[in-house]
Amino acid sequence: MVYTPSKAIGGMISAQVMKRIPRGKHYGYYPQNNNFGDFKVDFYQDLGQLNAEDMFYYSNNTTDQPKNVKALKHIAGVGSSPVVQYEGTGIYFIDKVADNEWKLEVYPDIMNVDDPFKAGSVNRVARQAVCLNRNIHIQLPGLQTALCIYPGKYTFKNNLLVNYEALPNQEYYNKEAMKDWKVNNSTLTEMPQSRPGVFACEVYGPTLPKQVNLYILSGWRGGKRIPMAHKSGFRYETEVDLSKYPLGEIGYHFGIEYTDGKLLFPAKIIGAADEFGYYEQEQYNLRIVNNNTTLTLLDKNDNIRKLRRSRPHNSPDNQVSQVYVGDEMVKAFRITTPDLERKDTYKLPCDVTLSKYISPLIDSRDWKTSTPKYIRIEAQGLTNTDKAIINFIDTEGRGYGNTFSIKPDMQQILIPVSALRPTKGVILPQEYPGGITPYYYPASTRDNDNVPLKWENIDFVQISLRDEIYPVEQLKDKGIIIKKIQLVF
Repeated sequence: MVYTPSKAIGGMISAQVMKRIPRGKHYGYYPQNNNFGDFKVDFYQDLGQLNAEDMFYYSNNTTDQPKNVKALKHIAGVGSSPVVQYEGTGIYFIDKVADNEWKLEVYPDIMNVDDPFKAGSVNRVARQAVCLNRNIHIQLPGLQTALCIYPGKYTFKNNLLVNYEALPNQEYYNKEAMKDWKVNNSTLTEMPQSRPGVFACEVYGPTLPKQVNLYILSGWRGGKRIPMAHKSGFRYETEVDLSKYPLGEIGYHFGIEYTDGKLLFPAKIIGAADEFGYYEQEQYNLRIVNNNTTLTLLDKNDNIRKLRRSRPHNSPDNQVSQVYVGDEMVKAFRITTPDLERKDTYKLPCDVTLSKYISPLIDSRDWKTSTPKYIRIEAQGLTNTDKAIINFIDTEGRGYGNTFSIKPDMQQILIPVSALRPTKGVILPQEYPGGITPYYYPASTRDNDNVPLKWENIDFVQISLRDEIYPVEQLKDKGIIIKKIQLVF
């Protein structure tokens, strides 16, 4: 509950689903069933919500008004809502005890200091709890207050704080504060010159910083200080007019000011980039492009460990590997399978797919003013493989793709975007042991419900070898090497 607050709220909401929703009741198909009864699931807001007469639970910020604020007895949340504005990142509970008497329970902030999806290790901290003073503003009948609070249990009567208790079992989460500073850069690596650029980071340390700054470098003397605004939790942001900067690559730093001095990131060097004594050091980089610049979705810079692939369990045996091709030994990705023929033991389709999450790359373009004309793929077929499937999957599981031809030698293939058709998209990674959930996104099997392609909603690009695109006598020893995938404007 403490270290994964949104997940805890999701579990509480799920329990109420079991209590309040009749067994077997049908609410339509995704995405129509995102709203059912008193419940709501919103992918875009990363939100699960229960909004009932007596309960209001939300796993992230919500703008929905409570169904009946006068009848509310229980609130559990992470983030802010129309009745609670909270700066922290931890979970909190507000319960009505009697008329004009409420209890507030606030748990520590959670710092995402490392990727939680990396391999687990007792020597690596992914999330850390920290007890900080945070502002909270509550607007409920019988409880209207604004104050700075510390994690604990509070009792209010007639809008007055009458009791405080420490949280239980603090030995499990109230650990020693961080001794060092850490900055997680969440800025896109590429942005269009035509729109303001949002620079964002999360700052973690022994205390909250006094100030966080952005420095865009302009020569060896450093750069001008641009103050960043505190948004919520540990996140800081600022907008920059990128039209004032030339196309190409620029460097920048994040700087933090705290009680004992100043630090410059990513090198974590003492000082600031607008002060005498600044010297060349490690920096962050941003590529400023115009909207017609070719967008690379997959190439030699990708890490194979961050690509999703089909698992050979209850489905065709396969292998996804990293290879080096050409005289220049450029990194590429190879997909092979010895046999795509259907077997009685298979629970999943005869399909082998490589998938990459490309939403951050998609966000680097302004899709209101530009649309790609072609998909350019640099690939070659292995053994007797002369075709494969390219597919783009959107946030609601719709697939837009087509079959493309490949040859035994490495070649560039141009596919008109106008040739994309509703195509089955693969859900990866697969659950274990397989066969419980659909292998294909349901919306993609229904011809996308006639919803047209919107590039701003695309999440994944996939390359597939699938039994249905080959003659029955050519289902053995299939393979492809993919060197690059690009969108051409």
